Amino acid sequence: MESITSSTPMQLFLCTLSGYVVILFYRWLRSLHDPVRVLRHKNSRVWDSCRFADVFHRGYTPPWWLSIGTEMFAGSWHTIAHNIRRGVGEQHNTKYERELLKLSDGGMVGIDWVLESYCPATGETFKSPPLDDERYPIIFLHHGLAGSSDSHYVQSVVNPFLKSQKYRVVCMVARGCGGVPMTTPQGFSAAGSGDIGEALNLIHDRYPSSYVFGVGWSLGGGLLARYIGTEGKRCRLSGACVISPCWDYMARSPYFHFWSRVFLAKSLVDYAKENEYALSKCDRINLKKGLSAVHIEEYDQHMVVPKHDKYTHVNDYYRDASAVHVAKNIHVPTLSINADDDPICSVIGCPDDLSKMGPGLTIVRTKRGGHTCWAKGLDINETWMDEAIVTWINACYDDVIRESKVCHSASAQSGGSKVESATTKVERTGAKLERTETKLEAPPVKKIGDDNSDKKKSSFVKPILNKVETAYSSLQNSGESNEQITTYAAALAVAYCSYRYVRFLKST
Repeated sequence: MESITSSTPMQLFLCTLSGYVVILFYRWLRSLHDPVRVLRHKNSRVWDSCRFADVFHRGYTPPWWLSIGTEMFAGSWHTIAHNIRRGVGEQHNTKYERELLKLSDGGMVGIDWVLESYCPATGETFKSPPLDDERYPIIFLHHGLAGSSDSHYVQSVVNPFLKSQKYRVVCMVARGCGGVPMTTPQGFSAAGSGDIGEALNLIHDRYPSSYVFGVGWSLGGGLLARYIGTEGKRCRLSGACVISPCWDYMARSPYFHFWSRVFLAKSLVDYAKENEYALSKCDRINLKKGLSAVHIEEYDQHMVVPKHDKYTHVNDYYRDASAVHVAKNIHVPTLSINADDDPICSVIGCPDDLSKMGPGLTIVRTKRGGHTCWAKGLDINETWMDEAIVTWINACYDDVIRESKVCHSASAQSGGSKVESATTKVERTGAKLERTETKLEAPPVKKIGDDNSDKKKSSFVKPILNKVETAYSSLQNSGESNEQITTYAAALAVAYCSYRYVRFLKST
């Protein structure tokens, strides 16, 4: 009895400390879950049709071991770990049929049509619908910086699209990337959204009755957003999803310089070395300094800016390439998904006001996710973003089908009227439907601090007593001695009381 009494203070301290640590760890795990934050116009029919889908309604919860540290450190670690895992694991095996498209300036891009894709997770092989069948809509993919159709994020999203047997899939491979020959000194750049327009014109001319939906990642997402905003209502796409795009190249994250030196500049230098022969034909660039660049700004200053008369400094190039300046002209249903902890393409540059956004643009942001990652599960090989992409594209396709039925119905009612008057009538009918549409609003999420202070004060003690009573009952049933029960119960009470008191002070 004497030994128990003498050890009680130490037991109390250790139990209190361990209980407090467990509570804090549990609360930290819960804080990792973050509902998606959405910025969009009220008349966004596509978002209204998919907002309650599981992928958006439940939000994104990252693996806890990828979320340790500060926001940007966790984003960098998340990005590195996910790419390493996909690099060492069993790879997707996608078979393509490539055709080369000669551009108006003599350059060349690759158009890789997907034939079939092997999924290592299930061991299944999915085949594409007939490529010449116009009844199937087309998914137009664009890779990121110095990537290709073999990039893991491209091949990963191909599988669910082929599995559905609803879409044909094609990936545009930029100049000098993925084995596409560079036929002019003009290379892959952040301002080269015109190449996307020419590729889509080819697809539209070949399959004029097929709907086309675009998906782009990182730099490819920024180019796709820039193309959609530049073209406005003339855009060839019926919907799009851009993942981790850089909306403003002048906005930088605190870790951008690290990534610029370690990854971005190195990727561009390797790209220049692979296409050194074509680049050497341009006497306006400084190829020697470009090949020795250690920072992305240094590379762009010597290899990109001199090719364009309208640029005198690398910042002129970055401002011109930023899609944020044309976001107001986006009319096509376009979903942008960005993570706050993205260390490469900072969310600081995302449009943050509806006045800067076109009626078709929807911005979705998550607290975690890294750069083009959003890994999930302990294996971290699967991604949340693939499910989000497929959900959004399916909603876009359903929307154009509904709109097409409305158009056919309006045309039938108009009888033999002229095409222009029928079109005007359909537009007016659509506007009327939008005004009278009943909007389903998600139930408000209750957060700590929403209650008034009187309720907080009156409910402060009750949870503590409930916790202590529950713990005391469970310890009595466990066969512990009265001294140990008293010690454990007191430790838990102190730990939980401390935690509640800290939360109470913060909320008031």
